[in-house]
Amino acid sequence: MLSIRPAVRNDLHLLKVLIDEMGEYEHLPVIVTEETLARDGFGPRPEFRVLIADWESEPAGYAFFFNC
Repeated sequence: MLSIRPAVRNDLHLLKVLIDEMGEYEHLPVIVTEETLARDGFGPRPEFRVLIADWESEPAGYAFFFNC
């Protein structure tokens, strides 16, 4: 079953892995760290939000939403 949920601070490692995998697939350099994700996404003034899709309780995708 598919579920979509907001990312939480405990998802930092998962987000880093997913971002790294996308960068590798697209042959793009990735310069993000778990620390920058924590600061910019889960600090007092978040610059982005993330949704995580889980299929059968396993990560299946993600979507970032940036403040404009």
